[in-house]
Amino acid sequence: MHGGPETEQYVPQLSQVRVVATCTCGCPTIDLAIGERRHRTVGASLVLADFEGVTPEGIEVGVILHAREGQLSELEVYAMPEVDGSFSLPRIESLR
Repeated sequence: MHGGPETEQYVPQLSQVRVVATCTCGCPTIDLAIGERRHRTVGASLVLADFEGVTPEGIEVGVILHAREGQLSELEVYAMPEVDGSFSLPRIESLR
């Protein structure tokens, strides 16, 4: 899934989104918050977009944009298959 019509309501949040935390396992997953919030929202997740790509290190990854409580909340990036150690965000041109 690469984002459907229901995702359009989140577009205005893009100008207010900021990173409030990063994952500690070595993956480049980031927690997002809107405006002055200091923490991401929690609870059930709505998947807004789901892609696969390749990092500069040549690692195949999945990328999922999550919303919770009506707000952008997380950009999840995970290796396929699982990788020990750190890796980067995928190259944008590799996303499919």
